[in-house]
Amino acid sequence: MTKYFLIFLLTVNSLFSLDLNNLLKDIQNDASVQIKEEQKRLNEFKENESKQKQLLNEAKAILSKESKKSERLKTTLDKNEELLMEKETLLNQKMGDLGEMFGSVRQTSADFLTNFQASLTASHNPQKEEVFEEFANSKNFLI
Repeated sequence: MTKYFLIFLLTVNSLFSLDLNNLLKDIQNDASVQIKEEQKRLNEFKENESKQKQLLNEAKAILSKESKKSERLKTTLDKNEELLMEKETLLNQKMGDLGEMFGSVRQTSADFLTNFQASLTASHNPQKEEVFEEFANSKNFLI
């Protein structure tokens, strides 16, 4: 019986030993596959890193170009604002002169309307009276 028991133990031991060897080989194979996958991911990451650097450099170049364009446009805008201020000053001067002339036209039209209404020929042409009333009573430059 001891003999059978020893044979049984040796068989179990050898089976167990074979099973451990198979387990070790499986672990080594899995580790090898994982290392290859990790190496592949690392290579992809490095490739992505260089693409990202290239994209970053392109973005920096575009930013630099757009910054220069922005500066040029800002300079143009400043010049245009100065020109606009000059033109507005000139417009205000001319409007002042025109305003004085407009006031004179209104006053003269009102005086003429009074004289025209008192004249004997006023009833002959009523359209003229409407024109002079319009000039005398206008509030702005456009009629």
